[in-house]
Amino acid sequence: MKWRNPVSFFHEKVKLDFVFVVICLSLLVIGNNATKDLTWPSDLDQFRDIAQTQTIMDGGYGSDPYYLNEHTWYNPGLHFMFGAASLIFNTPVPRAILRFGAFFIILAPLAFYFMLKSIFGPWPALIGSAGYLFISNPYPAWATSLYSPFIFPIIFSQAFFYLIITFFYKTIKKGPQVKHCLTLGVLLGLTFLINTSSAFIAGCMIALFFLGKMISELKKPTLTNKTLVPPLRKFLCCAVPAFIISLAFLCFVLFHYRLKIINPLPTNWEWDQLTLSSLPVLLKTELFYLPNIIAVFGFVHMIKKNRDEEAKKITLYWLGIVLAYLTYYLLTLELKDASIMLPLIVPAYHFFFYLKALSYVFFGYGAVILAGMLGKVLEKRFTFAGKWRRLASAKYLKLRPVFYLLLAAIGAVYVLTVYAHGEWLQGSSRASFHKMADNPAIRSYNWIRKNTKGDDVFLCSDKFSMRVVGPAARKVVATHPYFSNPYVDYDERNNDRIKMFECLESGEVPDFCRLCKKYKVKYVIETTAVLSKTHPSFQKYLKRVFMCGDVVIKKLDLKEGGKNVSTPFFFDPRIPTN
Repeated sequence: MKWRNPVSFFHEKVKLDFVFVVICLSLLVIGNNATKDLTWPSDLDQFRDIAQTQTIMDGGYGSDPYYLNEHTWYNPGLHFMFGAASLIFNTPVPRAILRFGAFFIILAPLAFYFMLKSIFGPWPALIGSAGYLFISNPYPAWATSLYSPFIFPIIFSQAFFYLIITFFYKTIKKGPQVKHCLTLGVLLGLTFLINTSSAFIAGCMIALFFLGKMISELKKPTLTNKTLVPPLRKFLCCAVPAFIISLAFLCFVLFHYRLKIINPLPTNWEWDQLTLSSLPVLLKTELFYLPNIIAVFGFVHMIKKNRDEEAKKITLYWLGIVLAYLTYYLLTLELKDASIMLPLIVPAYHFFFYLKALSYVFFGYGAVILAGMLGKVLEKRFTFAGKWRRLASAKYLKLRPVFYLLLAAIGAVYVLTVYAHGEWLQGSSRASFHKMADNPAIRSYNWIRKNTKGDDVFLCSDKFSMRVVGPAARKVVATHPYFSNPYVDYDERNNDRIKMFECLESGEVPDFCRLCKKYKVKYVIETTAVLSKTHPSFQKYLKRVFMCGDVVIKKLDLKEGGKNVSTPFFFDPRIPTN
């Protein structure tokens, strides 16, 4: 066997890709350590994801996880993936969503690095990705691009978005062919199944590119009827597969609900950093932040001096779309004061999220350009700088692998020491542990899963609908307004829920029975403090079937005054009642 020089081997194999892979493995270690002991989430978005995933696993795909006889309105792609992970590893859904988030989201920084490397090269990719991961900012993980083991759809969908951008760049670089356009359409459709905003931005970029192609054809003096056919055909090769795949979700909101939004709150949710009153502070923070200044320099340099027209087009499309949507969002805030409600596709922070991601792209590119300019200045002013560069590129060329290994070691040490102790990571982990101590809620969740059916409806407050009943894949009268189906009248449901609790206190049995039949209510779950106010006239209709701590579940029977209630009563003596 032929002996290979180990230095030569490392020079061939150990490159910047290796450095970033080491950093990502370190991220995976701390992400796994932060989530390996968690069984119950802390964020309402994760409770919603549990409800969606559990509903699909129980065979209810296409149904609203909270409302009986209503259809889904939220992108199901991520929930299918969680369901598959739960089945493969035989793990309960709540634990699967917490446990596997670290492994799912590691794909996002890898895809970001791959995108930057494809467009600008390895060094901008490494520096830009380092900024993407490690530049500190005052925003939560779901509002800005970074690695978080606590999964949110917007964070995970980055991986698909960056892969689309990479493939789109390579496609238009070579000249788009029909087969490449078909692949691009498939990727776009899969992205839409996971997150709307990611697919919207990518789809608009593709549409703008082909629109530009058609406009350039129209300007040609030799215009014929067949001139516009090639770019139009290629655009349709992207749009049709994307639409067909999207029908797995669109069939409900497009054909059943016909996009008639009744409850605009889920899409109009306002992040406190993106309000008109906080806008000056946000702009001041962003404009005078050193990494953003470098990013602006990188953007200006790319526009003026970079000869890669495809890279210019992609980044300009990206920037223009997110800025246009954010401007439109601010306009909606202005008109909102005049009682004019303009529709929004998704909450505006999704677009701020991708604006921050683009800033890291330009940061990596700008930092490399500045470093090159600084090197040239030093070489002119100091003779030893030029001599050192020539020696480094010739005599000490074989030491480059050692440099890469040292760089990888520094990145790993930083991740495992400084990054692992960040408040964004430890705070979320502590919050989840706190919820694990909320045993009454967890035990009531387990009881509901074992003793009730998927179409059973509960009367309860938002607290129990989001944290107990919904995750158990059971239905409610009304849930939190920002997580309620936008195509269902939330105000009607909430008013009826309020009326039902009022009837319980006042003893208005006929009105209560009428509303219970309207929503097919079978159970009431609330705290002992709330249900202790129930009027005595309801004693024959409600029977206590579960009690743990301050959580009480009562079964409702309106047929014969509660005589047929057969569900056994469960009381957990390990948790004292209040």
